Amino acid sequence: MTSFFEAFPGLSVDDKTYDIFSNVGVKKISASKAGKLVKIDLNSNDIIPYRIIKNIEKKLYKQVFSTLGFKPIVEVLYPSLKNLDLNILLNKYEETLMQELRERSAIEYAKFCKNPFDIKDNKLTIFCDDDFLCHQKSEDIRDFFVSTIKKRFDKDIEITDEIRNIKSVDLLPTLIHIKNKLFEE
Repeated sequence: MTSFFEAFPGLSVDDKTYDIFSNVGVKKISASKAGKLVKIDLNSNDIIPYRIIKNIEKKLYKQVFSTLGFKPIVEVLYPSLKNLDLNILLNKYEETLMQELRERSAIEYAKFCKNPFDIKDNKLTIFCDDDFLCHQKSEDIRDFFVSTIKKRFDKDIEITDEIRNIKSVDLLPTLIHIKNKLFEE
């Protein structure tokens, strides 16, 4: 496997980014002429934060691929972390996973990422409100988490969701009070 900076020798980055990517290998680079995309699969032994991955995509675009008209998509895989306990793994990867979900769908991110996960016996439980949107999206979210963990870590996980009742609040007295204040003479 080629190291990242052997594959992209002229890439100029700051010291922190260099330190992070100096131990990263390039597994595969593939291009799609129709979509004008270059997919870069990397292998890393350490979790790379989402914002740093996005930053390296921007640098690759500006310094390497913009003249060719291709947009790079960097995907980092972590096969060496496969055997980590799920609790430890998600402790390290949770922020990046949430950012990936936010990029995919801001609504799903807002609904499913405001509550913490629960992990017991390598089983992930996602908590969500008892409302229409959560019922509609919970299967998609489960599929996203399962497929992302499988793709990034080659790890199969069991996942469930737990519906929580939303506390209903009687807003009528508050609304009447506001209406009365607005229309006071």
